[in-house]
Amino acid sequence: MPRPLPPTETTVAATTWRNWLCFAFIASLALSVYKVYRPSTINNDGLLYLSTAQTFIEQGFKAAFAQFNWPAFPMLIGLTHQAFGISYEHAAYGINALLLALLSVGFMLLYREVTAGQGRPWVAAAVILASPQLTDYRSFIVRDIGYWALGLWAVLCFTRYCRRHRWSDALAWQACIAAAIAFRIEGAALAALLPIYCLLQGERRGTAWLKANSLFLLGAAILAALLATGAMPAPTNARLEQLQHFLSLPRISAEFAAKAEVIARHAQTFYAPQDIGPLLAGGVFSLLLYKIASCLGLAYASLLLWALWRERVQLFRQPAVIWYAAAITAIPLLAFAVSDLFISGRYMGLLVVLLSLPAAQSAEFLLFGNGPVLLRPRWAAVLALVLAVMLLDAFIKTGPTKRYLRKAGDWARDHLPATISLCSDDPSVPYYAGHGRPAGGCSALESLERNEAGQYGAFMVKIGRKDQEKRDRLQALLDRRGDWAIAAKFSNQVGDAVYIVMPAPPRP
Repeated sequence: MPRPLPPTETTVAATTWRNWLCFAFIASLALSVYKVYRPSTINNDGLLYLSTAQTFIEQGFKAAFAQFNWPAFPMLIGLTHQAFGISYEHAAYGINALLLALLSVGFMLLYREVTAGQGRPWVAAAVILASPQLTDYRSFIVRDIGYWALGLWAVLCFTRYCRRHRWSDALAWQACIAAAIAFRIEGAALAALLPIYCLLQGERRGTAWLKANSLFLLGAAILAALLATGAMPAPTNARLEQLQHFLSLPRISAEFAAKAEVIARHAQTFYAPQDIGPLLAGGVFSLLLYKIASCLGLAYASLLLWALWRERVQLFRQPAVIWYAAAITAIPLLAFAVSDLFISGRYMGLLVVLLSLPAAQSAEFLLFGNGPVLLRPRWAAVLALVLAVMLLDAFIKTGPTKRYLRKAGDWARDHLPATISLCSDDPSVPYYAGHGRPAGGCSALESLERNEAGQYGAFMVKIGRKDQEKRDRLQALLDRRGDWAIAAKFSNQVGDAVYIVMPAPPRP
């Protein structure tokens, strides 16, 4: 019997990539499960999404839309809860774990695409699985993860389309970015601007641009026809208005000038007035760079800088589209920074993942150069140690936890009637007490001081470890009134605490 021929190099490479893709998918799910089931509490945005999901299932789309006006993620949570019979909380965590696993696979496929199949899959897997940005948000219930994952897959499909100009890739890119927009409206910037890349590359540029926008143009034509015939009323949505507000150049210019004028009034002793504009612009841009470095982490930021500094590092075989996509992703972030002088770390996810691609290629070049043999085994040991420390730092936390909030809610659920009204400084306490997410904010200590005790049966006063003044106010109030007392106290290891204040028992 003749011996079978050995597999070709292409087959071996494809099999290797397939195995590592499966590993990354499973490993990402495992990391998410570990993070979720560690003692923790639900973030405040997560409480809003869970409440909206429940509203969607019980009262329908209109009620959910009135509660939160970009409800795709809460609706997905509600449908998952209904389909599988699991809690809303577990449905949300399951969706985000699956999205992060898909993001990990998409990152590896994009790395393979931009390195023309020459990159090593285990390098891409190690970089994305150890990413501090992903690790920090694995235990959060946030819609941003859907935007990161689907936005990355959109860039992957668009990169493939730029190389092959196939209809399947054009349609896939548009479907992915449309799904990403359902999670965060900032995806509209990619949808509008990324296809312009087609006009800058190759032949038949107009045709390539039309194919890359085919679904968008078809949808716009149908929408225009419906609006023109009166078959559909003009849509209004605060999120769309917010996007238009953020990206309005006249508005950005006016706000920038107003902020510069405020700074000039306070700093004219130290700076010439004409220098305030450049000073503010430099500060906004520096804020964005700082957030990029902070979310990348020291190791990845160093690899990225090293790759940019050394011209002999061949970052990509097809680099321009990745840098162009990263630049587009940064536009809404700069708009946020100009408007609020603040950028949340979770807004940075897609940009950080895109910039992790050259960081991964930099790490691979550091180890192998341009050849197939490991050239620097000592650097391999150093990078392995750095990745291990990053994972340990992310998954073995020794700092203060918020578990005490969950314990306070569990105590209230077990010891207080279900019909009692609660006033809590932190919305997670009523949630764990079985009261859902409060519709409005309630300041427990201030309500007690205003003698609003008749409206509530219990007050959950949250006091930080350094807020001695609030702790003294609470004690003085209880000493003065005498008809309310601390029924229970829950705290963490550093002194952050929740005091459950209830009517004092009658004195004998």
